Amino acid sequence: MRVVRAFVFAPIVASLVLTACIGDPWRSVNKKNTLADYRRYVQKHPDSRNRVKAEEHIAILELERAPTLDGYAAFMADYPDSTLAGNVRETLEPRAFERARFAGTPGAYTEFMALYPDGPFSDRALGNMVFLEAGGFANSIGGLADFAAAHPKSDYAVEALKSLEAIEVKKRGLFDRVGLVVRVSPETPEASRVIGAFTDRAKRQFKASGQQLAVVPELQTRKTSAFLPKARLVIEHKEAQAKAKLAKGDFSRPGMHATTRVSLYSASGEKPIWQRVFRLRLNNEQHFAGTSMLFNPAARGYWDSFFVPVASWQNQATVRKPFKAEKKIVAVDSVGDRTAVLFPDGEFQLLELADAQEAFPLAKYKRAKDFTRWGGVKILERRVLIYGEDGIEVVGFAKGGARKLAGLERQTIGSVVDVVPLEGQLILGGSRGLLMTDKNAGNPRRLLRRPVKGLTRVGDLLVFTDGASVYASTLELLGEQRVLQEVELGYEFGPTGVVGFDRKTLVIGKAGVAVIDFANPNKPKLVSKLSRKKVGRVADAAAIGDRIFLVGERGLQLLDRSGKRVVEAVDIEPRERVARMGRFLVAAGEPGLQVVDGAPLTLALTRRPVQGAAAPGR
Repeated sequence: MRVVRAFVFAPIVASLVLTACIGDPWRSVNKKNTLADYRRYVQKHPDSRNRVKAEEHIAILELERAPTLDGYAAFMADYPDSTLAGNVRETLEPRAFERARFAGTPGAYTEFMALYPDGPFSDRALGNMVFLEAGGFANSIGGLADFAAAHPKSDYAVEALKSLEAIEVKKRGLFDRVGLVVRVSPETPEASRVIGAFTDRAKRQFKASGQQLAVVPELQTRKTSAFLPKARLVIEHKEAQAKAKLAKGDFSRPGMHATTRVSLYSASGEKPIWQRVFRLRLNNEQHFAGTSMLFNPAARGYWDSFFVPVASWQNQATVRKPFKAEKKIVAVDSVGDRTAVLFPDGEFQLLELADAQEAFPLAKYKRAKDFTRWGGVKILERRVLIYGEDGIEVVGFAKGGARKLAGLERQTIGSVVDVVPLEGQLILGGSRGLLMTDKNAGNPRRLLRRPVKGLTRVGDLLVFTDGASVYASTLELLGEQRVLQEVELGYEFGPTGVVGFDRKTLVIGKAGVAVIDFANPNKPKLVSKLSRKKVGRVADAAAIGDRIFLVGERGLQLLDRSGKRVVEAVDIEPRERVARMGRFLVAAGEPGLQVVDGAPLTLALTRRPVQGAAAPGR
């Protein structure tokens, strides 16, 4: 009897389960958990109390197929109490972090941490947020040290430690006396005259910088060398016969060749702070036997380019390894921790440089090949402006990458040399004078007809040059075709560009540079004029705090606080453009991009001469 009951009971249970599933299709669909089944369920049972659940499952399965941050946000907005999005949320965490990184603002990292308070990226995001909120600790070395200790996982921690290391190098190695050593090869004619020429040049340049230069005799004893400066400026010169040469299609006749190597060391045996080689070649018919090439009338170009650097410590500790660019860089702009580099054809890259040794690509703008030429770039909120000979373009960013939003061609606005955002408008300076457009480069309106060669902003002032004078004005005055003040520099000085800072403007000219103080807009003050002999050819400038940096053929040069003299020279490779990025400077040109840490360079310390004790009897 028991056997029979068991035999009868089994099919009854199976029948009940089958009946339950048939009576409740939701359980079957939920068990299979496929998009097709959920969709069929919604179609067949539109009035079911489980329809909302089915739609929730459809939404999460679609999101799992193609997870996006926007899709996740939309799902949570539709189903705020859902427990189904856990896996998607974890999958999207790296993308959410990269989105915050692309935005590069404290608010973006705050939003990320609200979504992922305990995830693998949370400590990194917190450190980044703290760093950005503090403005990169550009004016607080103590804050930078505390940050590096508290947030080792931050993207900015590596550079913070490097800054602190460079500051220690500066503290240990400051010097204010340099020993001059001039070595001339025996075969060089008029050797003593050559030594005298180099010595005179070096003394004059060091005198202008405020540093002391002492000639170091070639013959030294251990006793005398103890009282000589450890820092050395070494000039090595030789002249020799040069054979005829064919290189890259150019033929040079037999003649004479001169090579001068200039090296600055903080101490013997150390890596040079700065090193450069100057060359001169003369054909035999140009050279006068028995005389040095350097005193030949044809050597003027050599002496125009020759100079000696000034430095007060091993400042190469501030220089990062340069990045090679895919094409020549013609312009650079930086905001926060990101930099835009522009190529001549109008294409550009947007990079994050939290770690100055590793450029992180954020976006790339590619455009159709044409014959247009571009020379300027500016980061403006979530857009990038490019401008040049052929007008201006506004580029925005979306899921598909960078794309053109608007633009004005040369036929409408002429060539553009500079763009300045002011009061929600864009002020354009170029061949057709000053124009004003809306933030999308639309509705251009002329403010001033006179052609402009350079334009910048100092506070609420617009400062511009026509190639002879520098003018300051406001939008209101320009609306009346008037300027506030004029500073005459003359066509001989030849202003070619202006770079504005907090209250000063650096004017770049054919004959050198000038610094104008606009602290009192009604009485601008010409602070200094530095000739090309003192600073070389200057291509661009930037400032950190009240310290102005020049970039040009002599590398990176730092002016003193008065803006009247060069007090530090840093040897860098790209020397055409520069932009400030927090406490850093980003130099661009050939061969690419190079970052320099400005914090140790601008840090004021008491100099401690690197030398022995005072000589007996002194």
